[in-house]
Amino acid sequence: MKRLLSCILIALLLAACHSSRKTARRPDVPSVEFEKPSEGIDHDVASRLEKEARKWIGTKYRYGGQSRRGTDCSGMMMVIYEGVAGIKLPRDSRSQQKFCRQLKKSQIARGDLVFFATSKNSSRVSHVGMYIGDGDFIHASSSRGVIVSNLSEKYYRNHYHSAGRVPGIKEAGRKGKKKKAERRGDVIESEAPASLPDVRPTAPAPGNGERDLRKAGSVVEVPLDSLLKRGALPDTVASPSVPAVEEHDELADSIRDAVRRAMVF
Repeated sequence: MKRLLSCILIALLLAACHSSRKTARRPDVPSVEFEKPSEGIDHDVASRLEKEARKWIGTKYRYGGQSRRGTDCSGMMMVIYEGVAGIKLPRDSRSQQKFCRQLKKSQIARGDLVFFATSKNSSRVSHVGMYIGDGDFIHASSSRGVIVSNLSEKYYRNHYHSAGRVPGIKEAGRKGKKKKAERRGDVIESEAPASLPDVRPTAPAPGNGERDLRKAGSVVEVPLDSLLKRGALPDTVASPSVPAVEEHDELADSIRDAVRRAMVF
């Protein structure tokens, strides 16, 4: 009886150990979790980077190439970033990874670079692609040319190394917006106000009588004979809206003397 109980106890212990080992086992490859919002890259620049990268899809792979006639992974990234953002990346993927600011998986956004260690050395970067959202990235595969792949695919999940953001990409976004605003005419240099035209009143046409003088609104010369016929000689002739012009006393006296002499005859 004691022997039977001992056997049962040993069996229970073995089962407990086996079950605890299964519970403690962790998957060999951790899952890739992306897609949290990121504030470090300009939306407009990211869109233009993705648009340009998509134009390369279908380009054949060529080691050392960097054109749409044939390209490798790092050559394509270098050309795209320089053409869109004016930023020159190093030539090979390992140097590009060191050049970038390293990101956590939760910080990756469109336009960022994702790096892989596809050789036997799992710590050495040997491949690069551009992340475009939803786990997808565009890259130049040595076997299939430029294609779109997903980070959840087993091969890329197993060989994923890191992600990085290209330095200066935020500033490139600001410069692009400024240039676009200038092209639209939003930025306009201030101009000095135009000088007012030099407007001088012209002399009114001579009229007949005091009524014409009032209409003209100005002082005009009136022949002395016409004043004598009317029997009056005002000191000044002006419109109501224009202040009377004061004459010098000597001039007024000389006119009066001339009138008196004329009346004597």
